[in-house]
Amino acid sequence: MESTRGSRLAPGAAARPEAVVAFALLYVVLGLVGRSTTIEGTPFGLVWPAGGVAVLWFLVRGARNSSVDTAVLVLASFVVNWVTGASPGISAVLVATNVLQTLLAVALLRRWCPRLWGCGGDQALDSPRVLARYLAATSLATAAGALLGMTAFAAIEGHLHAMGGLLWFGRNLCSVLTVTTLGLLLGQRFAEGRPRPPAADTGGGDRLELLAAVVFTTGMYALAFAFEELRLTKKLRFQVAGRIESDGVTGTAWTSCTTRATSATWLASSASWTSETSVTSANRPSALSR
Repeated sequence: MESTRGSRLAPGAAARPEAVVAFALLYVVLGLVGRSTTIEGTPFGLVWPAGGVAVLWFLVRGARNSSVDTAVLVLASFVVNWVTGASPGISAVLVATNVLQTLLAVALLRRWCPRLWGCGGDQALDSPRVLARYLAATSLATAAGALLGMTAFAAIEGHLHAMGGLLWFGRNLCSVLTVTTLGLLLGQRFAEGRPRPPAADTGGGDRLELLAAVVFTTGMYALAFAFEELRLTKKLRFQVAGRIESDGVTGTAWTSCTTRATSATWLASSASWTSETSVTSANRPSALSR
C-alpha cells in the first residue's frame, strides 16, 4: 500500500514522492549528528534527533505501515548505524527499534489526536487535553522502542542494561518532543495562512510564561553542573551549552506558534534531557551502540 496522497493526512507538498527523499536525507544527516555526540567513556549519544524526524516524516506524509516510506526508513536507519561503526547485527536491532517507535507513535497519534494537523485534522497543538494525549502517545511509543532494544541486547550480550534502557527512552522521547512537535506546529501555522486569534486574553501571560520556561530550563541545566560526581567533560559541557541554545530557540518558536498549553512540552523535554545527561555522565560504558 502506498502512502496516502491528497488526503488530510498528507498536507500539501508533503504528499509528493520527492518528500520521501527529502525526509530520508534529513533523517540520515541528523542521525549522523546524533551518533557524533557520543560521550567520552560511554557508548551513548546525548541526542537522537533523527527519531523525531521519522515520526514527523510519517505524519505529514500520511505514510502507512506497508509503504515506500517504511522501506526507505529501514534503509536510512541501517545505513546511519552501519557507517558509524555498528555491526550488521546491532544495526538490524537499531533499525527494528526505530521503525517500531515510529510506526507506533504515528498510529497512536492518529488515533488519539485525530484533529491535530498532520494526524488527519487541521488544528494546532494548543489544548491541554490534546497535549496530554500527545505526550501519552509519544511516551508509549518511545518506551516500546527502548524495551525492544534492551530485550534484544540482553539476548545478544547475556545481561540486561537497565540504565541504558532508561537513557534510551529519555533521549528518544526528547527527540520526538522537540523535533516532531516543532515541525507540527510550524506546519500547521504555515498551512493555516493567517494568524489564529488567541484562545483567551492572557493579558501578557504569554511573555511571563516564556520567561518562566527560560528560567526553568536554565535552572535544570545548572543543576546538571552542580554535582562533581557527574564528571562532565569539556566535550559534554560544550554539548550541553549547545543544547541550551537549541532549547531556547525551539521554545521561543513554540510559544509564538501556539498557546500556553504547548510550553509544557518544552519544559518536559528540558527536564527529561537534563536527567538523561546526569544518568549518562554517571553510567559506565557498555556494549550498547546507540
